[in-house]
Formats: sequence, C-alpha cells, structure tokens
Amino acid sequence: MAGESRQTPEDVLDDAVRRGAIVSVMYFDVSSNDKGTVQAALAELVAKINKEPGIIATAGEISEPIEFEGMWTSGAEVTLLAKSFAVLVAVAIHYGPIGVEVMRPDKIVLSLGEAQGVLLNISQIGQEFAQYALTQAMGESEKEEFKKQQAARIAMGKKLLEGAGAPGAQEENK
Repeated sequence: MAGESRQTPEDVLDDAVRRGAIVSVMYFDVSSNDKGTVQAALAELVAKINKEPGIIATAGEISEPIEFEGMWTSGAEVTLLAKSFAVLVAVAIHYGPIGVEVMRPDKIVLSLGEAQGVLLNISQIGQEFAQYALTQAMGESEKEEFKKQQAARIAMGKKLLEGAGAPGAQEENK
C-alpha cells in the first residue's frame, strides 16, 4: 500500500531487544573419525537450538572440517535471538557451547524472580548431573537408598522455602 513503511530486519531486531530479547553468539565444536559426521551433527545442533522454546531466530555458520591425528573437527558459530536472558542461560546449559558472547543489549536487567529462576535452573542441572554421576557406580540397593535420601532432601527443601516466606508458600499453607 502507498505510504506504508516496512521495517528493516535491523528495526525488528532493535524492537525485540527493547522488549528484553538478547542477541548472542554461541560457539560449538564437534569431533569424529568420520568427516561427514561433524558437519551433519553441527547442522542438526543448529536446527535443534532454533526449535527451543523462547528462541526467536538463529543463524549458524559451520566451518569446513579439519583433520588432526585421524580425527575430524569442525566448529559452528551460532547467532541467536533469545526472548530473554533466562532462555539464553537455559540454551547454554542444555547445549554446552565452548564459548558465548552477548552482543546486545549492553546491559541486562533481571527482576528478582528472573534471577532466582535462572539460578534454580542452574542448580537443578547441577543436581541432576551429580545424581547421574553418583548412581552410575551404585548397585540397585544403593540406588534405592539414594532415592529415599533425595526424597527427604526435597521435603526438607520445601519446608525451608515455606519457612523463608517464599512467594506462594503462605497460600499453600492456608
């Protein structure tokens, strides 16, 4: 239509950042004894990241594989637009890039709830990894005992949250 102005991609990006989105670049690498596997794995990785909840857009650049001592390695530079800092943290934890750069905005402001959510996600991942590592060396009876101990820890954690006046704790006690 006449007189209608179209936003440029940069305008759309600026608007998203003003609304709290984060532009970042994540770096990944993959090694294999099969040259074709490394680029395919990285392409699949970029596609998976693009489908993550809260990811608005991604663009990945995959390098040519290089051979070193019988192994092929390749890297990917993935630029992504995440809806929030919490989404960016979740992707970084889940996919384990070898590097992350936040490109925009220059300053990230989090509410107390957002900061707590990010820290709880990090803590949960750490607990899950520790639990996995511990249980791999255990026999079945030891695993059952460990599950009981974990259930007791969860119950104690809930009690501590209630006592600390965590949001929602008072409503649950009524």
